[in-house]
Amino acid sequence: MLTITLSIFIPFLAAIFIPLIYQRIKSRHIGWFVIIVPIALFVFLASYIPSIANGSTYIHTIRWVESVGIHFTTYLDGLSLIFGLLITGVGSLVILYSIYYLSERESLGRFYVYLLLFMGAMLGVVLSDNLMVLYVFWELTSISSFLLIAFWYHRKKSRYGAQKSMLITVSGGIAMLAGFIMLQSMTGSFSVREIVATIGQYTDEPLFIFAMLLVLLGAFTKSAQFPFHIWLPDAMEAPTPVSAYLHSATMVKAGIYLVARFTPIFGGETVWLYAVSGVGVFTLLLGSLNAVKQTDLKALLAYSTISQLGLVMSLFGLGSVALQQGYSTDSVIYTQATFAALFHLVNHSTFKGALFMVIGIVDHELGTRDIRRLGGLMAFMPVTFTIALIGSFSMAGLPPFNGFLSKEMFFEALLNARNLEVFTTNSIGTLVLVAAWIASVFTFVYSMIIVFQTFFGEFHQERVEKPINEASKGMLIAPSILATLVIVIFFFPNVVGNYLLRPAMIAIYPTFAGAERLTPHIKAWHGFNPALWMTIGVVVLGTILYRFMRYWRGIYTIAPLKWNLDTAFNAGLTWLENGSHFLTRLYMKGYLKDYLVYIFVFFIIAVGGSILFTGSYSFDFSDDSSIAINEFLIVLAMAGAGLAMIFVKSRMTAIILNGVLGYSIALLFVVFRAPDLALTQTIVETVTTALFLLCFYFLPEWKKERSGKKTKIFNGIIAISAGIVVTVLGLAVQGNKMFESISVYFEDSYRLAGGKNIVNTILGDFRAFDTMLEVVVLFIAGIGVFTLIKLKSKKEEQDIEDQ
Repeated sequence: MLTITLSIFIPFLAAIFIPLIYQRIKSRHIGWFVIIVPIALFVFLASYIPSIANGSTYIHTIRWVESVGIHFTTYLDGLSLIFGLLITGVGSLVILYSIYYLSERESLGRFYVYLLLFMGAMLGVVLSDNLMVLYVFWELTSISSFLLIAFWYHRKKSRYGAQKSMLITVSGGIAMLAGFIMLQSMTGSFSVREIVATIGQYTDEPLFIFAMLLVLLGAFTKSAQFPFHIWLPDAMEAPTPVSAYLHSATMVKAGIYLVARFTPIFGGETVWLYAVSGVGVFTLLLGSLNAVKQTDLKALLAYSTISQLGLVMSLFGLGSVALQQGYSTDSVIYTQATFAALFHLVNHSTFKGALFMVIGIVDHELGTRDIRRLGGLMAFMPVTFTIALIGSFSMAGLPPFNGFLSKEMFFEALLNARNLEVFTTNSIGTLVLVAAWIASVFTFVYSMIIVFQTFFGEFHQERVEKPINEASKGMLIAPSILATLVIVIFFFPNVVGNYLLRPAMIAIYPTFAGAERLTPHIKAWHGFNPALWMTIGVVVLGTILYRFMRYWRGIYTIAPLKWNLDTAFNAGLTWLENGSHFLTRLYMKGYLKDYLVYIFVFFIIAVGGSILFTGSYSFDFSDDSSIAINEFLIVLAMAGAGLAMIFVKSRMTAIILNGVLGYSIALLFVVFRAPDLALTQTIVETVTTALFLLCFYFLPEWKKERSGKKTKIFNGIIAISAGIVVTVLGLAVQGNKMFESISVYFEDSYRLAGGKNIVNTILGDFRAFDTMLEVVVLFIAGIGVFTLIKLKSKKEEQDIEDQ
């Protein structure tokens, strides 16, 4: 349907008009106008819940590049609907929160433009069926997130975090693009739906595994999986609304979406199982261990997000086992892991979004997020405390909160995975189970840190920067809604299961019949089963570890669990910068003659060498017309002017000789009956000569270059060799017509383009897209120059290198 396609572009269109509205609306916060966009999109997507729950899907295609099969196709099914609702729903709450969080002294117009660009890009990712279109939106999320993370660009850490996230995610995106191209080369299609339908006959292709790994690289970088997780903690320098949106519900979930969407394509391979579940479990454990030692609440949430994303990723890996075994009564049990992943995906967006907003409130009201300076806030901020309690206990997996339900399903999925042959032979299943359980224990510990070390204990006014107050009612609305959803989902989980999760399961397992069997009945009490005993063990051991944390936390200083990936990343950047500086200094001498030498030497070696050693040159003068005397005289005059320019001692003479060359070319155009080109050449040459003469007064004194004999010989050899190569190349091309001339196509230019001048029709119609892009490039370059000039004056007035 066209309306689904339009829903992607609405945020982009709104982003265009926001600056205009912002300039004219000073009495009201611009956010009240922006919030209309995500609310309208959320209501629009929510209207499809009943029909999609009944098995409907919606497809709309705008034909684009027919020759290579790239079309703007949108596809709305159960999986894309979940992510679309998260993008627009959480986006609405984040904008509402930002209205009260961000000061009106901020560049709010710029902030909301970036936010809308990101929202539109994310909708494009989850609704695109064409791989190339998906990739374009994928990279656009990286660009817009870069702008959002660096919103406070006067802070050095914000700029560093934005650069780091963009370098890592864009690099993964390029790898993903290579995987997409491999998929298309195997299947002959860029459509995800078509690839899913036909992938069974291509699994033995040599490129299949390579395509899988490259796609996973893109997913792992975007969803902050090990070893690419290092960008997420530094991205916390963004404003809290950005963190609540990008790093809890949207951007980091893009990698999760990619894994879920491509599970029907690659899920039948054991490599996929090991890669996705293995990386996921390791990321889960690593994130939870690192979260416990953080003293900044936002950094703690960053590592907890890494950990929770690893949990979801591992579940999708385990769920792919069902595709390996095919549909049967025994294999359906493994689909519950995928169901748990989708359920925890929704739950994580609710409790983590609420927690990010709570931390933002604490920072906004007290001026600090340092746990060592906090404590006793419960009496002063009771509403904030309640929201933090609900979000933290849900993250810890305690009832009556939705995190408890999905955490129980996580444990059940791990217990079922122990029966897999690929795991039982080497006891890998037990190792994975133990690692996940340990990670859950530390998840409980850092959840308790958020609640008890922030809101309990003794309050010290002298440790904080501002007098303590409860947040405004407006700032509390958004996190309160999310906290309410945490509890409501716990008591009514099957509403989410039947209307959202079941259609998504059908999208991930399109070949499995009986969606009811893929969607278990969610309930809080299953009796005293192994999963519940694991949860009890988490609570008991987690409580003991938290209670005696001061006795064992010192182990982080003895044997720090921080991996040296950050150090390696920074060292790699430094090495690249130093290497580029060294390489640049090697050839950037500051002399134009040196640069010309580099260009001509490369040209002689590359072009002349290939012509000489491949023997791909031959001359045929049989069809050449004779040279008239007037043509010969013009060329002779051009050659004489060119040679004379080398030896003259006056700049004025050189300018005149340069004009002789230009006007001689115009005469040749006249001789060859091309008056339009002759006129263009005359105008360009006249303007150029006039500019030379106008600037003559300011040019340095003309001095004859004093060069050694060897330098002159070397330059002469280069000049003669370059001339010979160009001559041979021109004669070889003129004498060999390997393809039929395309001039026949342009002969009918009047009928095709409505223009009698063939040059104009080529530029304005046949090459219109190319001409338009050239104009756009010049326009962007002009904007860049103008921006640099404006920023230079501002930078001179103030130092933007704040820490």
